[in-house]
Amino acid sequence: MPTLVSPGVAVSVTDESPYGGAGAGTVPLVILATETNKVNVSGTGYAAGTIPANAGKATLLTSQRDLVEMFGTPVFREINGTPVHGAETNEYGLLAAYSFLGLANRAYVLRADIDLAQLEPSATEPTSAPADGTYWLDLVNSVFGVFAHNGTTWVAVTTSASDGVPSNSDGSNGDYAIDISDSYKVYKKASGSWGQVNINYVAPHNNIPTGSNGQHWIKTTTYNSGLKPVVKKYVSANLPASSPWVAQSITAGNSDPSSGSEGDLFVNVAVGSGGMAFKMYSNGSWTTLNETASLTAPSGTAEEGTLWYNTNLAADLYTKSSGAWQAVSGTVTIDATAPSSPSSNDIWIDSSDLENYPRIHVYDGSDWQERDTADQTTPNGVVFADMGDSATAPDAAEYPDGMMLWNMTDSTGHVKQYTAVTGGYAWMSYSGNKADGSPYMMRKAQRAAVVRAMQAATNANTSIREEMTTFSLMAAPGYPELLDEMMALNVDRKETAFIIVDTPMRLSPQATALEAWISGNNATVTGEDGLVASSAGHQAAAYYPSGLTSDLTGMDVVVPASHMVLRTMAYNDQVSYPWFAPAGLSRGVVTNATNVGYINSEGEFVPVALTTGQRDTLYGDGTRSGVNPITRFPGQGIFVFGQKTLQPTASALDRVNVARLIAYLRERFDPLSRPFIFEINDKITRANAKQVFDGFLGDLMSKRALYDFIVVCDETNNTPARIDRNELWIDVAIEPAKAAEFIYIPIRIVNTGELSA
Repeated sequence: MPTLVSPGVAVSVTDESPYGGAGAGTVPLVILATETNKVNVSGTGYAAGTIPANAGKATLLTSQRDLVEMFGTPVFREINGTPVHGAETNEYGLLAAYSFLGLANRAYVLRADIDLAQLEPSATEPTSAPADGTYWLDLVNSVFGVFAHNGTTWVAVTTSASDGVPSNSDGSNGDYAIDISDSYKVYKKASGSWGQVNINYVAPHNNIPTGSNGQHWIKTTTYNSGLKPVVKKYVSANLPASSPWVAQSITAGNSDPSSGSEGDLFVNVAVGSGGMAFKMYSNGSWTTLNETASLTAPSGTAEEGTLWYNTNLAADLYTKSSGAWQAVSGTVTIDATAPSSPSSNDIWIDSSDLENYPRIHVYDGSDWQERDTADQTTPNGVVFADMGDSATAPDAAEYPDGMMLWNMTDSTGHVKQYTAVTGGYAWMSYSGNKADGSPYMMRKAQRAAVVRAMQAATNANTSIREEMTTFSLMAAPGYPELLDEMMALNVDRKETAFIIVDTPMRLSPQATALEAWISGNNATVTGEDGLVASSAGHQAAAYYPSGLTSDLTGMDVVVPASHMVLRTMAYNDQVSYPWFAPAGLSRGVVTNATNVGYINSEGEFVPVALTTGQRDTLYGDGTRSGVNPITRFPGQGIFVFGQKTLQPTASALDRVNVARLIAYLRERFDPLSRPFIFEINDKITRANAKQVFDGFLGDLMSKRALYDFIVVCDETNNTPARIDRNELWIDVAIEPAKAAEFIYIPIRIVNTGELSA
């Protein structure tokens, strides 16, 4: 209170009216991967969210339009108009976020630092864009203006391009070729041999030389088959709206012009055997132009970190023998069927089941013996490793004789990365090996690469751990492998969000398959092989099966369960509150899928209407984690029909509505109690704190979140010892509201008239 010097009035205000706000609402963090440098929907520039520099940054979006402008249209693969269901390069997360924003108005998107376009199969080694200012002589569209005199008139001749003097086995007598490796000299084939021809005249079309039989003339103007070299310059600033290769103006003659402007191009055509020289005017003189002549546009070597997925199957194999890795002696065959007439030590790699590739068999002279790809200790095993770096290549001395080595560097079927190694660069394995030492191959290698990048984006990110970034849901659509990373992130954020987990899109509804995945007996981490239970399972819930919807082009595509559940939870929270069960016919309605099902071994979508037995298998009996069914009821629609969390033990936290309530309370209690920090720990402060918490929880009770609650903040829990430690304790006990999931209706049959008696 200020001190008055003269008579007057001093008024001060003490704010003792803190209360608990409703929070930010339902906001998800969607972790995903897309192609890099996607074209902006406006057609100019790149979509900002897909630029490499923006990878790993959580972006807040407020509408579907924002999402498409920031990350481009969700891409789903197709072959000749047929969608590729379950492709690892489909942009599931982006479509899920788009669908969510059709019902809500806020979502965070975190894009991993990986280019899905690089994971598309390619038999050709990747390259990079050429340097800005690179000049290219386009041989497909260039005309060299060569004319030959037949004794009567000048006749234009067709010239092919040759990298060096053509071989005598090439072409026919009378053919012409231009040697692009040596000043574009002209050669002609006669009597079975190629010989250089002299150029007798160099002149424009309006100065036609007289000529005689067998003489040659290069017409230096483009008129009527005259010299028309198409020289293009690489300008990266033109991307992506137009081609970066810009055609350049060029003149021609038999001597350099006396002057020019900076950057002018000129081709000097010499009379005799001198050929042609391309030049550029620079710093006041004509200098040699360093152009590349080729049929296709030149490119640079791959940039470090580039990924390559080659499905043209090849295997580079070795066997441990005489203390070293020796190339295998037998013939290596990769085929769906075994060779019909094998010899001893021949190797057959079975390609009939690409989901489990490679299955390696060695012929022992009488039969094919299969190697154990998960064994890296006995002679019957296989080591999968890179030999592209001498410093890290496996040491043969560490393995027994007979052990086989699959050289990942020079083999295909997995994802490789252009990496710095001892003495240069090599294509080293990026997708890596499973926990048992066998490799991720084919589709699973693509998946492993995407998962690795998404996990890195989550683990190394600080912005999504800041209090300013507020979200209440998390999902990595299509990738249950991210469960551990999302749980770790949630712990870092004081468990204030709830995690939606997918089941594999290829998981069959057959009870044995469902039970095997849920039990996780075949898995070391959560993923396609199984669900690994966690003591913190109350933070998450899993859903089955996948759905069928359409992308932004109208193509029918298969989407993971989280695509549907994210939007269903948004709907639940719109019509009620997060502590209501996001399931059932009232609040569990699925509005962004036309069917539910799974992808079979042939890549086809198979619709599923889950039976009671299948739903029982998914939901479990309380002895293990449960998976929530998404069910299609005939004549009613598709609904989320379960709300179990992954909590492994029975408690109130094994239900989604209670777990989301607790996450909501954790997030709200922080700002609710913040005004009391640094206040005097006395009866007044404690009474004020209790009043605030009583008011907040009383409001939740009126909204059916709680049956009852009690708040204690007095001398009983704020002991002198706690006060001396500068601690203020506010004990809260709640009875969370439970949802009715099992309805029992006993029916009693009685004789006529008994009910009215």
